[in-house]
Amino acid sequence: MAAVSHRSNLEYHFKVLDSPVVNAFALPGGYVYFTRGIMAHFNNEAEFAGVLGHEIGHVTARHGARQQTTQILGQAGLIFGLIISKDFAQFADVASQALGLLFLKFSREHETESDRLGVEYSTKIGYDAREMAGFFQTIKRLSGDQGGIPTFMSTHPDPLDRYNTVGKLAVEWQQKAGGTNFNVNRDAYLRMIDGIVYGEDPARDM
Repeated sequence: MAAVSHRSNLEYHFKVLDSPVVNAFALPGGYVYFTRGIMAHFNNEAEFAGVLGHEIGHVTARHGARQQTTQILGQAGLIFGLIISKDFAQFADVASQALGLLFLKFSREHETESDRLGVEYSTKIGYDAREMAGFFQTIKRLSGDQGGIPTFMSTHPDPLDRYNTVGKLAVEWQQKAGGTNFNVNRDAYLRMIDGIVYGEDPARDM
């Protein structure tokens, strides 16, 4: 998948972390991490491939570096305003909150862009990206009461919105690819994770 990405020349590093938390993330430079918790919740290889493509998308789109630059510039602007204007100080709290909401907006935009890239990359190597859309139903279920958090207050778009958007993108990319037989590989994936520790690892408490 890295070979078909927009930064195929980068040296990628993939690791699975021994954590029950359901999460996956990427760091600048090609470092991609999945937790044991999220591996246990994938139902097939196609779901895993879609999320893997999503994380590679964060790397290829340089989201980490872009987010860091945006935060530095935003904080610098806030500090500069406090320095040059005494009147600005009375609005500092409001400006800081507005800046925080802006960062959340950028984060959601990055997630949406990575969803698109995840669909593209996983489709290119032959997986059914519609399964990636289905994984957001799992995320919605796992979020429980947190599913009621307004989208504008979250770092990620609403799982239901992502389910609908990714489903449409998957169909579009499958049409572009001209194929009809995309891989899901449920049984093969379940065999690979057979015996994985679900939840907290009792061995770590010994």
